[in-house]
Amino acid sequence: MSTPTSPGRRAQGHTRPLGHAGRPITALELSRGLRALPVLIGLLLARGPAAVAQGTPDSAGTSAPVPATPQTVTALAPVDTTLARACNGAPGGTEAPGLLAVVFRSRTPDTARIAAAKAVGGTLAGPTGYGEEYVRVPPDAGPLTVVADRLIRQKPVTQVSPVPCPPPPPAPAQSGDSTIPAAR
Repeated sequence: MSTPTSPGRRAQGHTRPLGHAGRPITALELSRGLRALPVLIGLLLARGPAAVAQGTPDSAGTSAPVPATPQTVTALAPVDTTLARACNGAPGGTEAPGLLAVVFRSRTPDTARIAAAKAVGGTLAGPTGYGEEYVRVPPDAGPLTVVADRLIRQKPVTQVSPVPCPPPPPAPAQSGDSTIPAAR
């Protein structure tokens, strides 16, 4: 005879976190959420301390003072390390060597994703910022167009595209005049 789980055990955190439609969160969903965390923190910090304190229980009766001087905020794009490694030294806008962005059918298990990548000699390299999966292929797999043509024929794959390398980051702006007058 088994005993039902008591409400006390649930309150102690003995349940699994739930994702969409009440099902448990998968490891892949958890890793994607953790990858987005630095971006969210950066957005909060860019908005200033008032945005961070807003909505916290201990700040209900207080309001943060508005700074008198405008703050300079530099928006940085999140770094996609997989794309950065593939494009190491390649000019912006060119195809990332050995990297394809793949869309799989919804609810495709990880084992089927891995098998589709292996069928063309590649490996899964992680999610893109747009919900696709990177597939990394070695140089000896052949031209990317040929590999993409073979990959799209795999059952769980719905879309395959080459990945463009990002443009180089803009040079930081100089503030003020950088010339120093000569001493007399």
